[in-house]
Amino acid sequence: SVALELSYVASGKYDAFLDLRGSRIIDIAAGKLIVEEAGGIITDKYGQKLNNVLSIYEKAIVVAANNEIMHKQMIDILNDNQADIIGKIGIISRIDQTPPIVFAAKIIDYLLTNGREVIIENQLMHELVKLKENPDLSKIIQESKEKYPEIAPMLDDINFNIDYEKISMNLYDFDCDMALILGGDGTLLRAHNKMQNNIPLFGINMGTVGFLTEIEVKHTFEALEEIMKGEYYKEKRTRLIVSHENHNFKAMNEVVVMTDKPAKMLHFQILVDGEIIEEVRADGLIISTPSGSTAYSMSAGGPIVDPKVAGFIINPICPYKLGARPFVVSDNSEITVKLLKKGKNAVFVMDGQINEEAKYEEEIKFKKSPKDALFIRTSTKYFYEKVKDKLNEGGIKKSS
Repeated sequence: SVALELSYVASGKYDAFLDLRGSRIIDIAAGKLIVEEAGGIITDKYGQKLNNVLSIYEKAIVVAANNEIMHKQMIDILNDNQADIIGKIGIISRIDQTPPIVFAAKIIDYLLTNGREVIIENQLMHELVKLKENPDLSKIIQESKEKYPEIAPMLDDINFNIDYEKISMNLYDFDCDMALILGGDGTLLRAHNKMQNNIPLFGINMGTVGFLTEIEVKHTFEALEEIMKGEYYKEKRTRLIVSHENHNFKAMNEVVVMTDKPAKMLHFQILVDGEIIEEVRADGLIISTPSGSTAYSMSAGGPIVDPKVAGFIINPICPYKLGARPFVVSDNSEITVKLLKKGKNAVFVMDGQINEEAKYEEEIKFKKSPKDALFIRTSTKYFYEKVKDKLNEGGIKKSS
């Protein structure tokens, strides 16, 4: 009985209890309350509070201990001691709007003041230098406050007296403990595509939806304070390796295969581990990770998939055959897409960032990357709550 085991933790008979199978919320609710009222700690495997919905269907991994030191040791072991000190931080920002650039200047100053080493990408550096030399800088800051009232109090006393060129480098050369990304999902995917595989990402939403980002902009400095104290965990997300004509590419969200001519259909064959699962004529095809299930694939009628699910989604776009439906397949499988229509070329696009062309009878192969993408997480908000928050309004922010 999990409830009994938790009561033993509360009474001191056990030092700790761990259930990695996942216990039903209704079975642990009372035991959770007893542990907490006795002064113990009970969380999920990442050290986050258990705030699941009380339901017979909802399950949670349980880590309980009667003291903070032991609880932290268990969390560190479960997550491969991933909560390391963040000493060097890279900053990437969207540069098509001025407020994110102004806010980046504030973050750079804050991190340097708090003893962190900072590097910034070259594109951001050029924009910051232009701002620094602009005689209308005060007016620009005021306009940024008006456009983003949630960050207005944070934009006071920004220090632009920083040698931005000295701390800048090419995004491909970034080597840091964390990459802080100001923008939406597009900015985050661009950064992920160009950086080394092992740099953890921390997204601050200054875009439209920002599903992959961790926090909204108003929580920036309280989140950074937690991270600098080591109060965070790293979440792994599955990625795709795309192979075509002896070239390999990576994608975190999805790969879209489409015709190179608008309003024309493609005819392709889809194989999973060598077995033909479908031959279909369609406007295109989406191969998506669980992370990308809330993006283009969802808009094309695909399922929303929890990032913890070990699978890929195969989703035809507007298929001519009514029976052609989306598939969810194991992420240990190899997916092959072969073009069948002579004279019709296709374009395949990785995360909206890289375009490549495929010709008649050429194959595009998809398999799981041996290296996962890493995200820095501080929020207790789980996937389903984020789905409701982000998708209720169709990604459109209401104006105040």
